[in-house]
Amino acid sequence: MKNIMKPFSRRLKKLGYFRRKGIIKSVAIAKKHIFSMIKGYPNSIMVEASSKCNLTCSMCWAYRASEYRKNTFLNIQDFKKIINDLSPFCSKLFFSFCGEPLMNNDIYDMIKYSEKRNMIVGLSTNATLLTKSNAIKLLESHLDELVVSLDAASKKTYDSMRVGGDFDKVISGVEFLINEKKRRRLSSPKVILQMILTQKNEAEVNEFIRLARELRADAVTIKSLFIDHHGDNDYQKILADEYLVANHIVSRYDKWQGDQVKLKKMGTCPNNKSPIINSDGDVCVCCFDIFGEYKQGNTLKEHFLDIWNRSDYQKFRDDTMLNRKLPICQFCVYSDVPEINIPLA
Repeated sequence: MKNIMKPFSRRLKKLGYFRRKGIIKSVAIAKKHIFSMIKGYPNSIMVEASSKCNLTCSMCWAYRASEYRKNTFLNIQDFKKIINDLSPFCSKLFFSFCGEPLMNNDIYDMIKYSEKRNMIVGLSTNATLLTKSNAIKLLESHLDELVVSLDAASKKTYDSMRVGGDFDKVISGVEFLINEKKRRRLSSPKVILQMILTQKNEAEVNEFIRLARELRADAVTIKSLFIDHHGDNDYQKILADEYLVANHIVSRYDKWQGDQVKLKKMGTCPNNKSPIINSDGDVCVCCFDIFGEYKQGNTLKEHFLDIWNRSDYQKFRDDTMLNRKLPICQFCVYSDVPEINIPLA
């Protein structure tokens, strides 16, 4: 039991959860974590509040996901049904996947609803919509973790990667949120600046860390580029030639046989028990199933655990996914190569 709780307790402390939530809610979170471990239920689930993105990043294929959804945005009523299914065992909810969560006007109420059900709540954003008003709403929603996908330390590099964004506007929004958090003496959300490492920004890593320190962010994460198997040969060739950094510690890929790429290491899947619920309510098998090719059921039509406990889904998780037998596994960045996580506060 101690082996189960120690890493989880450390994470709660890093998020300031004990300080802000108090012992009663912290214990409730811990109990759910233990329960999910014993029962084999997922203790962390990603939810797609929006399948639409307001950027068309040059290295990203996921912005096309909205073409494959019936609903661009998950509405609050459907979201509450999903959370009511998940909250007895799920201790962490993360808003991310293919779209920009802040495009969904219900996102602040979604965060509040999840937090009230004793869940640690995180959100990944490109921060282009992080106005002063939205920053205050995030702070007042009791969000625990905010990941800002920035990728660059300069406007020139940012513009070459995050097409449609405004570097100065994003920096201003992040700076305001952090300063307002400090002014209110809040311990959360923990603010993490994220960089997807490419040839375009490789020279800016140290400057990126320096920028994060100046903004008083809590941490920096540097991650590998993801090469989507859905892309055509031209897309993969462009990524390999113009973006792929193959000799860095965080890179998951090696160039080989000309323009072809492969993973450096292919261990068993670490995310076979980390499902995604998209904006249609479909249960997708992992965060690389961006077009829902392997969806297992719909949480708006049946209880999540009825889907999770089906024998065919269990076999799929424990064999097909675990042993990386799917096409989406071939370029998956969740291999044995680590991310770089740098705490700043």
